[in-house]
Amino acid sequence: MNILILTAYILEVFVLCYFEAKIWRSFFTPLFFLMIPYSIVLIVTVLLSGNSVIGLKELYYPSILIWCVGLFIFSIPSYALGYANMRKGWNAQPPTVKENDIPDLIFWIVLVLSILFIIRFRSMSATTDTFVGSEEFADDFSAHGLWAHIKQIIFPFLIIGLFLVDRNHKRMWLIILPILFVIIVNQVKGNILIGLLAGMCMRVCFGKTRITWKLFLWVLLGAFGVFLVSYAILPILGKGAGKITGELWLFVARTFVHYLTSGIQGLSIDMANGFPDTGSFQTIISPLVNLSNTIQGNGSELISPVNKYYLYSGINLTNVRTFFGTLYIYSNSFSFVLYTLFLSTFLYLLRIGSVRMGSLYLHTIYFFMLMLLAMGWFEFYFFHLMVIEIPIIILLFWFSIHFVNKYIFTNSNGA
Repeated sequence: MNILILTAYILEVFVLCYFEAKIWRSFFTPLFFLMIPYSIVLIVTVLLSGNSVIGLKELYYPSILIWCVGLFIFSIPSYALGYANMRKGWNAQPPTVKENDIPDLIFWIVLVLSILFIIRFRSMSATTDTFVGSEEFADDFSAHGLWAHIKQIIFPFLIIGLFLVDRNHKRMWLIILPILFVIIVNQVKGNILIGLLAGMCMRVCFGKTRITWKLFLWVLLGAFGVFLVSYAILPILGKGAGKITGELWLFVARTFVHYLTSGIQGLSIDMANGFPDTGSFQTIISPLVNLSNTIQGNGSELISPVNKYYLYSGINLTNVRTFFGTLYIYSNSFSFVLYTLFLSTFLYLLRIGSVRMGSLYLHTIYFFMLMLLAMGWFEFYFFHLMVIEIPIIILLFWFSIHFVNKYIFTNSNGA
């Protein structure tokens, strides 16, 4: 039965991939970014689960069926909109980016905000009792309040900077490196990967970087490097341990395997135990619920989307359940189908709009959303405030630039 379930899933992926590529003539679509990363991590989990050396528990294969159903539902808007797109001949239009730089004023605003974070880091390092690399230091550094919002303001420019940087735009490194430093110190590994991969995928999509085995290897090494920095280098610098021991290397390696498989293992163990952590659909739409409660003055009624139910994977505890797993435990059949159809429709309309308009900022929103989908092997990222906050920040920058160029520069030149 286990082999049958896994075979059925693999066959479904091949069929969905075939029609997706045929209709959209691109691999940069929501279904590909949701489906392929999960499939790769699933295969790794299958190979490692039950291994006595690694320590992972056996995978509960029926949990894969949730993804079989979810991916099929997600593909329906893709094929419907893709067919309409083909009828209009829009698929023949190659995606382009109109803007090849950001205004000087925006650049200096982002740079100054990034430098303020570095000043804050130096001040905290000299005064706090917590050490760099700890969750406590990261929490105080930029997880709450004004600094958390400033971090969100500069975050999109990591994606934009990575896309624009080249021989003619070397100054982008002045904002890329400080922003990356801020996100690494913040210790949210998902945000690091989302920012870096979104910028890299934009470069590949628009021909600024070619896909090669060397690039693929660098991506894998970079992903492992995130964990090495987070769990080895920063703690050593913070504690003053002075060296990396063999035990530390083993800890980092096992932690990497744990994080890579924790979403799939979390859903697997959760389903095997009968889903003891089922909850309200309000958790899925918590950004909207929390905004509504805040506007109405009900700040004490904010919903935390973080699952408080931890399960032991065989290496460590996990509270993540993958994209469709989390959606499943907080939904009934109707809301699961309806939300999946709505999100898929929205993302494919966003793809059509970004390709048609060719705006750097709309493309940035689209690739940011793609990366949230790509992290679906780990968790459902659409119940965090960033899914609303980041696009709004990007749109505000876009509209302000458009307003300045059209109504201020045009009028002054005309005068």
